[in-house]
Amino acid sequence: MTKPGIDAVVTLVSLDTPDRERIDAVRQVSVDHVVDLAIQHGVASIVAKRLASLGVDLPPRSTRNLERLSCTRVALRLHVEHTLATLVDLLDVPFLVVKGPVIAERWFADPADREYGDLDVLVGRDDFRTVVDTLEAGGFTTPLANWHGWLEMGIAEMPLQLACTTVDLHWHLIAVAADRSGLRLPMDDMFERRVATTVGAASVPIETLDPEDTFLHVCTGIAVGGARRLRNLVDVDRALRDPDLDTGVFVERARAAGVGRLVAPVFDRCDRLLHTPGATALGDQFSDHRLWRAANGWIDRSRTTDGALRGFALSAGRSSVPATAAALVRSVGRSTVTRLGAVSPTAVEGRLHWQRRPEDGDVEGARRLYLDWVDGNLSGDAG
Repeated sequence: MTKPGIDAVVTLVSLDTPDRERIDAVRQVSVDHVVDLAIQHGVASIVAKRLASLGVDLPPRSTRNLERLSCTRVALRLHVEHTLATLVDLLDVPFLVVKGPVIAERWFADPADREYGDLDVLVGRDDFRTVVDTLEAGGFTTPLANWHGWLEMGIAEMPLQLACTTVDLHWHLIAVAADRSGLRLPMDDMFERRVATTVGAASVPIETLDPEDTFLHVCTGIAVGGARRLRNLVDVDRALRDPDLDTGVFVERARAAGVGRLVAPVFDRCDRLLHTPGATALGDQFSDHRLWRAANGWIDRSRTTDGALRGFALSAGRSSVPATAAALVRSVGRSTVTRLGAVSPTAVEGRLHWQRRPEDGDVEGARRLYLDWVDGNLSGDAG
């Protein structure tokens, strides 16, 4: 993130950058390019508001794109609320809503500034098959044919659709088995600490992770993905401005989960790009990973490294040096990479493409094997 276009977007989403610096940054690049990057990084609403406050006139193309995106996002949020209400009616087992809607309500002054288009729901692994059956009986469908790929990669979630909303149904917060390696996120304890809240204009009553577990999940998920997308760094920035977030509790839980080396460079990146208050001090709480943070800082600052390398290095952090080295080898070896450098579950040529069918064509048989594995009735990674 060192080119004029993305630098301009960063100055616009940062809460502490003076307006003079914002204007100077925007003048270095076309406004259309700034808006395109803002859309790509999931911060279009924030950037549009900031450009308006600076008196920057939007070209016709950007105006059309932002208006179209705004209408789409409003419709998606409304349907997400409808889907949440449907889940509340259908399910009689505990489920937690995580990520998008919760982050928007908890840490953004205007929830509409936090873009999301799907719905992430966490259930207990023992309840997963029952929840799948219940939702499908209630009108949800799955576009997934690649059950054998899901089993091969140890995927801890599956997509279910209700009209235009996709529900990513999780039994673990980290989707890919290789990414879960060396991490000890305690699903049972996090479920026990759940709290009640409401989301959306309709104030749909739900349960979710407590604030510190939400932050732990956010930071871990961002880091596993390489912390490449600006929207995710903005999530961390806004969370660290919440006076009710107990960072001491977070540090204790992060250490217990073995994610200190993984998440500490995320805080350094937030400090470098967004000047997030308290980010460096929080990273300093993981003082045993000083060399790893320094290495990631050098990679971040170097203009000779591309975004993929920055992400691969950061995402490999694990609780031990051997585990980190192994994760780095796995990260660099992944063949399916998007423009932002992240593994894409829906990439057409990827092992995780939703519509990739088993060689024998037995989709239902592969589905049964996957669900048997989730139930613990099939040998393999226990996740």
